[in-house]
Amino acid sequence: EVLDRLSWAMPETPPPDRRRLVNAMYRHFGMTAMEVLRMAVKPTPEILSLVDCAGVQPMCDGLARGKGLLVICAHLSNWELLAAASSASGLPLGITVKDLKPPA
Repeated sequence: EVLDRLSWAMPETPPPDRRRLVNAMYRHFGMTAMEVLRMAVKPTPEILSLVDCAGVQPMCDGLARGKGLLVICAHLSNWELLAAASSASGLPLGITVKDLKPPA
């Protein structure tokens, strides 16, 4: 299924290159899954050491004054780590998503 979709989306890419891309994608997915599972047992200081939290204090200060906070970010890299660091920093977190169109 994945190779079929890649051949449709990337017809100019040779089949061996598409296969390497799919293999790399699944390796990355596996690494990310393991990272998420490991984060569940990491102590807070260790989670925070993985993320540059510069600028977090003003956000915490604004929340303490009753101000809302909206952070917009792309779904790139390890955004799960960003969510874990947010929680470890004491920042409440809600995530809004939108369905992709077309669903296929």
